[in-house]
Amino acid sequence: MAQGYLNADDNNVRRELKGKEYFEYLTTRSFFQDFQKDAHGNIISCKMHDLVHEYVQFLTEDRFVTEELVGNLTLDLSSRKVRHLRLVIRNCKSSPLCIYGIEKLRSLVVASDDKTSGDAFHDLISRSKLLRLLEFDSFHLRPEEIVLGMDNLIHLRYLSLISCSGLENLPEAVCELISLLSLNLRDCLNLHKLAVGIGKLINLRCLSIKDCPRLTYYPKGISNLASLESLSGIKVRIDQSDGDQLSIGDLENLDLLGGNLSVELIGDSIDWNEAKRAKLHMKIHLKRMDIWICSGDLKEDEVLQALNLPSNFPVVLFDYRRWFNSNDACIKRLTIKEKIRVSLYVQKAALQFIDAAVGKPGRSTSAESSEDPTD
Repeated sequence: MAQGYLNADDNNVRRELKGKEYFEYLTTRSFFQDFQKDAHGNIISCKMHDLVHEYVQFLTEDRFVTEELVGNLTLDLSSRKVRHLRLVIRNCKSSPLCIYGIEKLRSLVVASDDKTSGDAFHDLISRSKLLRLLEFDSFHLRPEEIVLGMDNLIHLRYLSLISCSGLENLPEAVCELISLLSLNLRDCLNLHKLAVGIGKLINLRCLSIKDCPRLTYYPKGISNLASLESLSGIKVRIDQSDGDQLSIGDLENLDLLGGNLSVELIGDSIDWNEAKRAKLHMKIHLKRMDIWICSGDLKEDEVLQALNLPSNFPVVLFDYRRWFNSNDACIKRLTIKEKIRVSLYVQKAALQFIDAAVGKPGRSTSAESSEDPTD
């Protein structure tokens, strides 16, 4: 989708559905293998068949490249036809990376060990003006470092800032990326606030803010994202619509929402008119809804009655009183996630040390898996 390869002949067919159709067809032809599925039977990861992978590499002439940098190094790609680059960077603290030949990149994925400073990418983004996909994974990126050169990325469609520990608020400059289709902020553990102008992203189809335990500010602008099809992890007020923070009624125009929707209800009472305004019975693409109740003054039967969901619609209610209070729940989950993540990095370092000692090439571990074991 980010590269614009899924343009359907029928304008009424969503590109996500077209992509799923292509994927399922290629699966029947054994293009993919080693499938992993979630609890609902959805495929969450797979591998390309070895023979197919080798053939694709031959056809693309090194257009897809992975490079690993340790320390402050220089990388020259100017003699190659690289269009899609994955960088794995370790211990690059402050000096900027010198990377040549990135002006024609379409995709840039950068993974780190969380010791790499955002200062290392002072001009990397500004020189990659043709990017369609940009992903930073496990960086200590501050908001001011993210916006460097962001105004040049007019073609960007996919932005992922997974586990960026320095991100406390989403910069307003991100809201100027009007071509953006997907914004992924998963596991940004210190994120407190989304950008006020997020409603400008009128083409946005996917907004992932899962596992951001300190996120408390959800702006009203989310109600303008009428193209939104996937929304994971959100808090809404059910007691009022105060004109500042997102309320349950602001979901009114998000009729394309699909999949599983998880909503945390904030407030000690129910504004019945506001709940009715949400028109949840009109969200025909939703498959399931998880509702978290944060106040002891809200009764489950009244919540269901106010939201006016269809009688046969699958809804799961969670009451924080049966678990922890909301703050304790966030802190407890945050602590567990950090402990597991540290243990995985220790395991990975130990395996790399053993491989180096016996002269074997490095191996991958579960710490590098795309599936988060703490979810």
